[in-house]
Amino acid sequence: MAAPSFGMATYFYGSGRAWHNNIGRMTINIKNNITKRDEWIYDIQMPEIGYGNLTINLPIEKYINWNNGYIQIQLYGIEPNENDTIAIWFSSPLWDIGPRVFNPERFDCRMKLLEDKSLCLLSKSQLRILRNSFYAFYGYSFRDENLKRFFSDFDPSWYSVNENFRENMLTEIERSNVNKILEEESNR
Repeated sequence: MAAPSFGMATYFYGSGRAWHNNIGRMTINIKNNITKRDEWIYDIQMPEIGYGNLTINLPIEKYINWNNGYIQIQLYGIEPNENDTIAIWFSSPLWDIGPRVFNPERFDCRMKLLEDKSLCLLSKSQLRILRNSFYAFYGYSFRDENLKRFFSDFDPSWYSVNENFRENMLTEIERSNVNKILEEESNR
Protein backbone atom coordinates (compact mmCIF):
# COMPACT_ATOMS: atom_id res chain seq x y z
CA MET A 1 0.00 0.00 0.00
CA ALA A 2 1.32 3.44 -0.87
CA ALA A 3 1.80 5.93 1.92
CA PRO A 4 -1.48 7.70 2.71
CA SER A 5 -1.66 11.29 1.62
CA PHE A 6 -4.01 14.17 1.23
CA GLY A 7 -3.99 17.23 -0.94
CA MET A 8 -5.92 20.26 -1.97
CA ALA A 9 -6.61 21.84 -5.33
CA THR A 10 -8.18 25.25 -5.70
CA TYR A 11 -10.26 26.67 -8.49
CA PHE A 12 -10.34 30.46 -8.80
CA TYR A 13 -13.69 31.59 -10.14
CA GLY A 14 -13.93 35.18 -8.96
CA SER A 15 -12.69 37.80 -11.35
CA GLY A 16 -13.02 40.83 -9.17
CA ARG A 17 -14.18 44.07 -10.64
CA ALA A 18 -15.10 42.55 -14.01
CA TRP A 19 -18.44 41.28 -12.68
CA HIS A 20 -21.30 43.74 -12.61
CA ASN A 21 -24.34 42.49 -10.72
CA ASN A 22 -25.03 38.75 -10.62
CA ILE A 23 -23.99 36.02 -12.96
CA GLY A 24 -26.98 34.29 -14.48
CA ARG A 25 -25.54 30.79 -14.26
CA MET A 26 -22.12 29.26 -13.72
CA THR A 27 -21.25 25.58 -14.17
CA ILE A 28 -17.99 24.30 -12.71
CA ASN A 29 -16.83 20.86 -13.92
CA ILE A 30 -14.44 18.87 -11.75
CA LYS A 31 -12.73 15.77 -13.13
CA ASN A 32 -10.60 13.58 -10.90
CA ASN A 33 -7.74 12.86 -13.29
CA ILE A 34 -4.96 12.01 -10.86
CA THR A 35 -3.09 9.12 -12.44
CA LYS A 36 -0.64 8.06 -9.72
CA ARG A 37 -3.35 6.34 -7.68
CA ASP A 38 -7.08 6.49 -7.24
CA GLU A 39 -7.57 9.57 -5.08
CA TRP A 40 -10.96 10.28 -3.58
CA ILE A 41 -12.44 13.74 -3.23
CA TYR A 42 -13.62 14.02 0.35
CA ASP A 43 -14.64 17.67 0.57
CA ILE A 44 -15.36 20.66 -1.62
CA GLN A 45 -15.48 23.98 0.18
CA MET A 46 -17.01 27.09 -1.29
CA PRO A 47 -16.72 30.57 0.18
CA GLU A 48 -19.72 32.47 1.39
CA ILE A 49 -21.69 33.56 -1.65
CA GLY A 50 -23.34 36.95 -1.94
CA TYR A 51 -26.94 37.06 -3.13
CA GLY A 52 -27.75 40.77 -3.13
CA ASN A 53 -27.60 41.83 0.52
CA LEU A 54 -27.45 38.24 1.79
CA THR A 55 -24.31 36.20 2.37
CA ILE A 56 -24.72 32.45 2.76
CA ASN A 57 -22.60 29.32 2.94
CA LEU A 58 -23.65 26.93 0.22
CA PRO A 59 -24.43 23.34 1.18
CA ILE A 60 -22.37 22.02 -1.72
CA GLU A 61 -24.27 18.72 -1.92
CA LYS A 62 -27.36 20.66 -3.06
CA TYR A 63 -25.49 22.03 -6.08
CA ILE A 64 -23.67 18.92 -7.33
CA ASN A 65 -24.71 16.77 -10.27
CA TRP A 66 -22.76 14.06 -12.07
CA ASN A 67 -22.46 14.22 -15.85
CA ASN A 68 -20.26 11.86 -17.90
CA GLY A 69 -17.84 11.26 -15.03
CA TYR A 70 -17.57 14.94 -14.06
CA ILE A 71 -18.78 16.55 -10.89
CA GLN A 72 -20.77 19.58 -11.95
CA ILE A 73 -21.46 22.43 -9.58
CA GLN A 74 -24.16 24.72 -10.90
CA LEU A 75 -24.57 28.13 -9.35
CA TYR A 76 -27.26 30.67 -10.22
CA GLY A 77 -27.48 34.43 -9.65
CA ILE A 78 -24.21 34.73 -7.72
CA GLU A 79 -21.93 37.74 -7.33
CA PRO A 80 -18.37 36.41 -6.94
CA ASN A 81 -15.87 38.40 -4.94
CA GLU A 82 -12.42 39.13 -6.32
CA ASN A 83 -10.68 36.16 -4.70
CA ASP A 84 -13.45 33.55 -4.56
CA THR A 85 -12.17 30.01 -4.91
CA ILE A 86 -13.42 26.48 -4.50
CA ALA A 87 -11.14 24.25 -2.41
CA ILE A 88 -11.17 20.58 -3.40
CA TRP A 89 -9.74 18.22 -0.79
CA PHE A 90 -8.67 14.73 -1.84
CA SER A 91 -7.05 11.76 -0.19
CA SER A 92 -6.28 8.09 -0.49
CA PRO A 93 -9.13 5.64 -1.15
CA LEU A 94 -11.61 5.16 1.69
CA TRP A 95 -10.41 8.57 2.97
CA ASP A 96 -7.43 6.98 4.70
CA ILE A 97 -5.34 10.06 5.55
CA GLY A 98 -3.48 8.77 8.59
CA PRO A 99 0.10 7.51 8.54
CA ARG A 100 -0.92 4.31 10.27
CA VAL A 101 -1.93 1.02 8.71
CA PHE A 102 -5.59 1.19 7.74
CA ASN A 103 -7.82 -0.95 9.87
CA PRO A 104 -11.54 -1.50 10.25
CA GLU A 105 -11.67 0.10 13.70
CA ARG A 106 -10.45 3.41 12.26
CA PHE A 107 -13.02 3.45 9.45
CA ASP A 108 -15.58 5.81 10.96
CA CYS A 109 -18.17 4.99 8.27
CA ARG A 110 -18.82 1.86 10.29
CA MET A 111 -19.87 3.82 13.36
CA LYS A 112 -21.88 6.74 12.01
CA LEU A 113 -24.36 7.31 9.24
CA LEU A 114 -22.87 8.60 6.01
CA GLU A 115 -23.72 12.14 4.99
CA ASP A 116 -25.05 13.14 1.59
CA LYS A 117 -22.07 15.46 1.16
CA SER A 118 -19.58 12.58 1.38
CA LEU A 119 -21.44 10.38 -1.06
CA CYS A 120 -22.23 13.02 -3.68
CA LEU A 121 -18.48 13.55 -4.24
CA LEU A 122 -17.69 9.93 -5.11
CA SER A 123 -17.76 8.39 -8.57
CA LYS A 124 -19.90 5.33 -9.23
CA SER A 125 -16.83 3.05 -9.01
CA GLN A 126 -15.76 4.67 -5.73
CA LEU A 127 -19.26 4.21 -4.33
CA ARG A 128 -19.05 0.53 -5.25
CA ILE A 129 -15.74 0.17 -3.40
CA LEU A 130 -17.09 2.02 -0.36
CA ARG A 131 -20.21 -0.15 -0.29
CA ASN A 132 -18.19 -3.34 -0.55
CA SER A 133 -15.72 -2.24 2.12
CA PHE A 134 -18.37 -2.99 4.75
CA TYR A 135 -18.44 -6.59 3.52
CA ALA A 136 -14.65 -6.79 3.17
CA PHE A 137 -14.19 -5.97 6.85
CA TYR A 138 -16.12 -9.12 7.71
CA GLY A 139 -14.25 -11.28 5.22
CA TYR A 140 -16.80 -11.56 2.43
CA SER A 141 -15.41 -13.67 -0.42
CA PHE A 142 -15.78 -11.50 -3.52
CA ARG A 143 -16.44 -13.18 -6.85
CA ASP A 144 -15.30 -10.02 -8.65
CA GLU A 145 -11.52 -10.21 -9.08
CA ASN A 146 -11.17 -6.40 -9.13
CA LEU A 147 -12.75 -6.09 -5.68
CA LYS A 148 -10.65 -8.97 -4.32
CA ARG A 149 -7.51 -7.34 -5.65
CA PHE A 150 -8.48 -3.88 -4.39
CA PHE A 151 -9.05 -4.99 -0.80
CA SER A 152 -6.08 -7.39 -0.77
CA ASP A 153 -3.76 -4.70 -2.15
CA PHE A 154 -5.22 -1.85 -0.12
CA ASP A 155 -4.18 -3.38 3.17
CA PRO A 156 -3.51 -7.12 3.29
CA SER A 157 -3.25 -7.01 7.09
CA TRP A 158 -7.03 -6.91 7.54
CA TYR A 159 -8.70 -8.42 4.49
CA SER A 160 -8.97 -12.18 4.55
CA VAL A 161 -11.84 -14.41 3.50
CA ASN A 162 -14.10 -15.58 6.30
CA GLU A 163 -15.82 -18.81 5.25
CA ASN A 164 -18.42 -18.18 7.97
CA PHE A 165 -19.45 -14.75 6.63
CA ARG A 166 -23.15 -13.97 7.04
CA GLU A 167 -25.02 -10.84 5.98
CA ASN A 168 -26.33 -10.37 9.54
CA MET A 169 -22.76 -9.70 10.74
CA LEU A 170 -23.19 -6.10 9.54
CA THR A 171 -24.44 -3.70 12.19
CA GLU A 172 -27.61 -1.67 11.72
CA ILE A 173 -25.54 1.44 10.92
CA GLU A 174 -23.47 -0.48 8.36
CA ARG A 175 -26.61 -1.84 6.68
CA SER A 176 -28.10 1.67 6.58
CA ASN A 177 -24.93 3.00 5.00
CA VAL A 178 -24.86 0.19 2.42
CA ASN A 179 -28.47 1.02 1.46
CA LYS A 180 -27.70 4.73 1.26
CA ILE A 181 -24.71 4.04 -1.00
CA LEU A 182 -26.83 1.77 -3.23
CA GLU A 183 -29.36 4.58 -3.58
CA GLU A 184 -26.60 7.04 -4.54
CA GLU A 185 -25.16 4.54 -7.05
CA SER A 186 -28.53 4.25 -8.75
CA ASN A 187 -28.50 8.03 -9.29
CA ARG A 188 -25.33 7.90 -11.42
